[in-house]
Amino acid sequence: MVKDSLFESSINSVFSYIKNKLYLEKTGLIYDHIVPGRETEFPNVKEIESLFPNPCGYSTGMEDGMLSGAAMVDACLLKYTQEGDLEAAEFARKLINGMLNCAFSAKSEGYIPRAVSIEDGKSHYPDSSRDQYTMFSFAMHRYLSSGLCTQKEKEKIAIAAVAVAKRCENNIIPKTGYDMLRDDGKPSLVTVMWGDSLNNHEFLRLPMLYILAYEASSDEYWLKKYHEIRSYAYEKSLPMGEYWSFYALQQMQASILVCFEADSDNIWKEKFLSLMIIVADYAENMADLKLERIENLSNFNAPQTDFRKLEMKSGAHLKEGYENALLPQRPDSDEYFALQDCAQVAIISGLVPEREHNIKTALLLEKAFSKIDISKHERNLPVYFYNGYYRCR
Repeated sequence: MVKDSLFESSINSVFSYIKNKLYLEKTGLIYDHIVPGRETEFPNVKEIESLFPNPCGYSTGMEDGMLSGAAMVDACLLKYTQEGDLEAAEFARKLINGMLNCAFSAKSEGYIPRAVSIEDGKSHYPDSSRDQYTMFSFAMHRYLSSGLCTQKEKEKIAIAAVAVAKRCENNIIPKTGYDMLRDDGKPSLVTVMWGDSLNNHEFLRLPMLYILAYEASSDEYWLKKYHEIRSYAYEKSLPMGEYWSFYALQQMQASILVCFEADSDNIWKEKFLSLMIIVADYAENMADLKLERIENLSNFNAPQTDFRKLEMKSGAHLKEGYENALLPQRPDSDEYFALQDCAQVAIISGLVPEREHNIKTALLLEKAFSKIDISKHERNLPVYFYNGYYRCR
């Protein structure tokens, strides 16, 4: 359990930082780095339409809207439950509706954009990722079961969840290589949701999308689709592998939790709980290595340069159809993922129902957060520490 004093002097400033610097009221989304006064540093509509610098919007500030949004929704709902904080509850509601509006901006049914343009509130890059679908769905599940969700919001979530499930049913087939496809119908870079190319942490994502559609709509057709693949997906979720970054395990844990909470079969609940414990044990056992990594780095509060001014590398190696893609190189990427991993350990462990944290997890979270100078920091990393803090309580 995190010490009561952890973040106590700065947790309010973290909430304020996220709400006032990363969040945009116009779109209801959290962006990857600070927005106010820097609006022109985000892609404009013409750049988005021309797929500049790449179809995913990598490193533009519009890359991970669903990931940040879901982490903050989770944190706010926990804060509301633990402290009765109405401001946190209202912020969760705004984020959910922003994420839903983002989903409804898609041109094709069931596509989940990464984020929408701060210029017109609807333009978006055509390539998403399985990560965005996973965390969008996790946030919707959390809000559905929070006690805050209005009937109108439930109906909107049901429309979005069923649309995603239909996209899965139509697109995740051998003919497409099990690819959800881009919003423009072309093959995606990282939205394959089934098949032999997946790693263990990715197999329960498709089942979670189907059971969320059932949970939101009560349509048993989607429960049947979930049951058809549940056992296979569970079996493929082990053994644990090696992971470049722990956001992969946060997403794995999120997908398991949705299945655990939405599945009414007690035998399967026990299976999912056991799997979550294995994932959490793995993450906690890596705490020492994660701490060692951040002690060897220092560039944690680098200014976020306009993506157009960054060195750009060719993305031609990524996949056929991405020959014109350019990848802006942010110089603090190692520091970003090193710090994020430290917060993820706490989130991964904290997502397990009734689990108590070991001291290493708490110390890692505290030491890693001390690397962030909230007066200088410009990225979305505080979102994950805020989530980790409330998951550790």
